[in-house]
Amino acid sequence: TKTLGMHGETRHQLALPLSLHRHFGRWSIFAGAEPSYTLGVQGSIQELTMMPTQGKRSKVQNVVESVSEGWLPTGPYRTWNMRIQSGAKYRINKGLFVQGTLSYQIMDDLKILPDILDQRRPSPLSAGLSIQIMLEQ
Repeated sequence: TKTLGMHGETRHQLALPLSLHRHFGRWSIFAGAEPSYTLGVQGSIQELTMMPTQGKRSKVQNVVESVSEGWLPTGPYRTWNMRIQSGAKYRINKGLFVQGTLSYQIMDDLKILPDILDQRRPSPLSAGLSIQIMLEQ
C-alpha cells in the first residue's frame, strides 16, 4: 500500500495584526485578531510504503521515501485564515520591552481532503515570548 504525504514545514503568509492596547504604568495588555493570506508553502512530499517483512512473525514495515522537496502546491492549504491573540508587554526601560503572547487559530490551515493524502496538522494554539529593542534617531 502506498500513501503520499505532504508536509509543509514553512508557511509564507501575509498577516495584518489588529489589536487594542490598554496601558497601566510599565505594563500594557492587548487583544485582537490577525487575518492572514497564504503566499506559499515550502516542504516535502513523501511516499509511505507498507511492506510485509519476512520471518517467523508476520509484521508490516513502513518505508518512507522523500519524493520531492521545495515549494508545495497550495491547494491543500487555506488561502485565508484568522488568528485570535492576546498578550502582555512590560517596559524594562525607555527602549527595551519584553512581551508574551498567546494565540489561537480559528480554522485549520489544511482543507479537508481525501484520506489518500496524509497531512501533518499543526496545533491551533501557540505561545510566544519576545524582546523588543527600540532605537532612537
